[in-house]
Amino acid sequence: MDKFHYSTLGSVKEKAAYLLTQEITAAINIADLELVMQAKVGDVWLPVTGESEEHAIEKAKAWLQEKAGITAEQVTNLMSNLEPAKDDGV
Repeated sequence: MDKFHYSTLGSVKEKAAYLLTQEITAAINIADLELVMQAKVGDVWLPVTGESEEHAIEKAKAWLQEKAGITAEQVTNLMSNLEPAKDDGV
């Protein structure tokens, strides 16, 4: 995650959309003195926990989609627009 780029984004929608383009992972963390599986982007924790790594990631994606005001299909389109063009050797 490019923290400088993130800091230049203005709205919650822009920030959430940007985070959706990044790899979301999950790891064990402590919340209210309990061990939880918490989602994160890079080394930045998101305020989303789940029962498993996969559950935390799915909940984080849904939460960010809600904040960005976009659907899962729109996230896929956003991600495909960011992929570099393939070099066919031509």
